[in-house]
Amino acid sequence: MTGTKSGTLRFLHVRKGTAFRPCLEIGRPITSLAASPDQRWLAVGDADGGVAIADLEEEREVLAKAFRRDAVNSAVTEMTFNPRGQIVVAAFQDGAV
Repeated sequence: MTGTKSGTLRFLHVRKGTAFRPCLEIGRPITSLAASPDQRWLAVGDADGGVAIADLEEEREVLAKAFRRDAVNSAVTEMTFNPRGQIVVAAFQDGAV
């Protein structure tokens, strides 16, 4: 998976470097990605401090604003799911978690 500044998720074939699944349009600059342990969910962090959740099985965004830091526009730099895939932890460019 790759995320672009234009907000497009691409699913790539590693050896060929070509897309093998349809793209998913998020519409915001993507700065971080994290897949759940079961590979069902994808957390998508953006440049404005927002976190969205995409359903990889249905290839659609299900929570456009699962979380957003309204007070500060600080890009999401890292994310991870807990082992059960129920909680996402996000770190931001300004050092907040």
